[in-house]
Amino acid sequence: MRAYTPGGRFDSDFEVDAIQDGIDQDLKNPVGTNALWWVYDPATTTVDPIYDTGYIDYGKSWRGPYKLPIVRAIWGQGAIP
Repeated sequence: MRAYTPGGRFDSDFEVDAIQDGIDQDLKNPVGTNALWWVYDPATTTVDPIYDTGYIDYGKSWRGPYKLPIVRAIWGQGAIP
């Protein structure tokens, strides 16, 4: 037998409010995102001549991070099969 008002962790009012908050956030902040950009520095890099890997205490050197303003970012987490 089902309850008259089924409960749960999140009710429909919570879900509607969360969706509305997400839409509001996306529409108000379409720009202004920053990405951290690192630049490889070959002048200060020390690598193994055979394996091309950095040593434990020192090795491949990077400069940054620099804040790079972007308009739209898409997270790519691997190829879609």
